[in-house]
Amino acid sequence: MEEETYSPMVRLESIMLSSLIDAYERRHVRTVDIKGAILKAKVADDLELIVKMEGKLAELMNEICPNFTIKEDGAMYLQCVKALYGHVRAVRLFYNDLNKTLVEKMGFQRNKYEPCVYNKKTADGIVTARTHAVDIKISSKSEKQLDIVIEDVKQY
Repeated sequence: MEEETYSPMVRLESIMLSSLIDAYERRHVRTVDIKGAILKAKVADDLELIVKMEGKLAELMNEICPNFTIKEDGAMYLQCVKALYGHVRAVRLFYNDLNKTLVEKMGFQRNKYEPCVYNKKTADGIVTARTHAVDIKISSKSEKQLDIVIEDVKQY
């Protein structure tokens, strides 16, 4: 089985179609940039994400926290519990966490044809969310529902 290191991105066709629906239904549209998104993603238990530090950086880390020891090869090895910017799996770890949050905690249903599109039925109508890396485009006829979803996403 091929390891999933990429993060799904909403397809251009989905953006165009959903924008057409937003305009036709006169939906309110907002975008959210999730601050520090990658750093919020937990590293899976079966993944060993190790950072190697050498030279002056390792020495400074050792001064700050003597528990971080420098090995005989002159390097310091630290195991990450959260994702790390630049790591090949970082955005995927974030996407997995975001997917879980949208579906399990916020009640969205993931579109079976487009894994980056989510819908949620509310008393005020349907709320649609489209994910692209660490950004989300959200639309609804109800501004109140947009505010609720945005607050929930910010709490992520």
